[in-house]
Amino acid sequence: SAASLPNVLLIVADDLGVGDLRSFSNDAQTQTPTIDALAAQGMRFSRFYTDSTCSASRASLLTGQSPTRLGFHPVARGISPEVVTMPKWLHAMGYNTRLVGKWHIGELNADAMPTAQGFDSFFGYLNQWFLQGVDENGKPAIRAPTYENPWLQDEKYAWQQFSGYLPDILTQRAVNEVTMLARSGKPWFMWYATPLPHGPLQAPPEVSSNKLSEDEIYRAMVHHLDGNVAELLAALEKTGQRDNTIVIFLSDNGAPEKRIGSNAGFVGGKAHYSEGAVRAPMLWVEAKQVMPHSLDERAITIADIFPT
Repeated sequence: SAASLPNVLLIVADDLGVGDLRSFSNDAQTQTPTIDALAAQGMRFSRFYTDSTCSASRASLLTGQSPTRLGFHPVARGISPEVVTMPKWLHAMGYNTRLVGKWHIGELNADAMPTAQGFDSFFGYLNQWFLQGVDENGKPAIRAPTYENPWLQDEKYAWQQFSGYLPDILTQRAVNEVTMLARSGKPWFMWYATPLPHGPLQAPPEVSSNKLSEDEIYRAMVHHLDGNVAELLAALEKTGQRDNTIVIFLSDNGAPEKRIGSNAGFVGGKAHYSEGAVRAPMLWVEAKQVMPHSLDERAITIADIFPT
């Protein structure tokens, strides 16, 4: 029955490199105790490959297909409606499907929207260039991305501005939904698509950015990501869902080249097709199914998540 199926929490970081986590690189300069402890509870994948940019990787993640086959090179209008996506498939299995965070897989037509691709609900942003909201005519205006006081949308695609730091707004919504879903009696799939640590470099609220270098702000953003993950895991524990929830953590691609050390010495960075661009951290935690402290060194790709 659907009630006996495990929940799935899919956490996707944005532009996080393998060199940013101690669990994947001994030389990591950031403090990520929660993610590193999570990695120890399941399996790490040391040769996990993505596409080189956000949209293409996310399209592959949701479909289990090559992004080129889906039309994500060089211009993407969205996943075709006849394609079976992971949330569509899980919904047919009886799952409640939720997306909190970044979409970035098409926003030009109704067929490209999250609810048309299998999500029961959506809260976040379709495109990072819309985070500064609408113009005087109520139309989304293309402006530089921001983490401060963002304009976000829900499954009705109505615009609303929120006060605060974007990742915290998203995390609070995800925590609330985890709590609500615990009472639903149905298994659930949540894609928590955080913007961290994607640019622009904007320090989290607990850090004063005065006199900090770009690298120090970046490390503070990665550390803040770790704190947001801790909040999600705490919500699972508090609601008694931790042992029945598969937790998958990954990054959609490598870090930009300018983030020295984030790609653990691999050549290149985001938007290229060298190792630093397409090799990313990935871990899978599943109680009683996946051995703690385990390591898989085979080459796998982001397209393998859905069929697995």
